[in-house]
Amino acid sequence: MTFTDSYNRTVDYLRISINRGCTHRCIYCDKEGYLSHESDQVLSAQDVGAIVRVFNETGGIRKVKITGGEPLLHPDVVGVVKAISSIPMIEDVSMTTNGYLLPGMAAALKAAGLDRLNISLCSIDKKRYKKVTGVDGLARVLEGIDEAIVAGLVPVKINFVLMKGINDTELDSLLEYCGKKGLRLQLIELHEIEAIHAERRAFFEAHHLDVEAAVQAIKTPVDHVEYRNLQHRKLVFFTNGASIEIIKVTPEFCANCTKLRITAEGKIKPCLMKSGSNFDLLTMLHEGRSMADIKALISDAVQERKPFMTGGSGKGCH
Repeated sequence: MTFTDSYNRTVDYLRISINRGCTHRCIYCDKEGYLSHESDQVLSAQDVGAIVRVFNETGGIRKVKITGGEPLLHPDVVGVVKAISSIPMIEDVSMTTNGYLLPGMAAALKAAGLDRLNISLCSIDKKRYKKVTGVDGLARVLEGIDEAIVAGLVPVKINFVLMKGINDTELDSLLEYCGKKGLRLQLIELHEIEAIHAERRAFFEAHHLDVEAAVQAIKTPVDHVEYRNLQHRKLVFFTNGASIEIIKVTPEFCANCTKLRITAEGKIKPCLMKSGSNFDLLTMLHEGRSMADIKALISDAVQERKPFMTGGSGKGCH
């Protein structure tokens, strides 16, 4: 069985935030849709395992991405990975991290069952990295990337949020770095979200840049272009062996979304771009509610998934 929303999109990918806390204070970050910097909230490894198992048993979910906050801050992040990977029908376990705590952890994460990593990297310039993140941590992140490669957490993908006037001059040098390391560069367009506050709106308006135009300005010649099935993402391959995956919130992107999200409070969030979540799955699990009740809650949440974005506001699923 699978879960399908009212717009005929099948949900087969679970994104679970295991904590809120973070080592960084990145100027572009919306805290996985929280829009705040509250004290940390942590899901236990046992609760994470229970949540993923329910989705696997009721809806056939087989792919899970671990996020935060910064998931490597979780006091038992290796246990979280084990709890997910030990579920027999789970086929792919990945994680998005800023990489700051990755040195010394990559091998243990791989041994626990983590398959691959997305590493957020806003700049490969030391001063600019500190300006954006508030942390003098570029050297540690680059070390962590190297350890992830050695550990076999591949493909390692670099998440690069493009910001006009901040890091938009780095694409050529970053592409060269990724090509040499065998990394895939995910170029993410800065986007708005629902209920956006004035400060973030001003930031968006000042630093938004079209990623397609930025790719066209890259000096390295393009070899060929492909499209991934996942949200019909465009993949641009260059003659130096490097590649860029373009992540841009568009109607087509949202129309092909297959993800459902779990917050660090254990609530189902139908869409990252929409505020609020009334689907308290974790409380149901703690209360020992029947599988029929839990399945009904998940089904209701899936039906709350919004249609693909309209207009040019940048709002939609992501």
